[in-house]
Amino acid sequence: MITDMNLENMQRMKAAGIRPSYVRMKILSYIRSASNHPTADMIYKVLAEEIPTLSRTSVYNTLCVLEGAQLLRNVSIDGEGMRFDAFMPDHGHFRCTKCGNIFDLEIDVKSAEVKIPSGFTETRRDLFVYGICPHCSGFDESTKK
Repeated sequence: MITDMNLENMQRMKAAGIRPSYVRMKILSYIRSASNHPTADMIYKVLAEEIPTLSRTSVYNTLCVLEGAQLLRNVSIDGEGMRFDAFMPDHGHFRCTKCGNIFDLEIDVKSAEVKIPSGFTETRRDLFVYGICPHCSGFDESTKK
């Protein structure tokens, strides 16, 4: 079954000069539908149930290809390992210091005032915010507690 997301993923891969194999399509679809910024190991564990012949090497190689084609980015916070994000517009990330989950933040990272010394060339800008997520803090949106 070809969904709108699958069709879009296929078109993105072809436009980037990447052959849209079954494994590549599944990995990109999983990352685009996941809100947890999964690690390569998380991706492997979930997809190996559906694709018994899947190897960790295939997952890592596919992630490298997709990242190189700018179809996803890696997010490394606190050196805990790379997590992957398919939401490509510039945005920030919030990491809960209790549960470790990572959430997207809407923020104009380009307008953040940063003084880059002469001779340096910026190639990427990341913004990480740390704190406690609503779930861990017991915040109840319905009562604004």
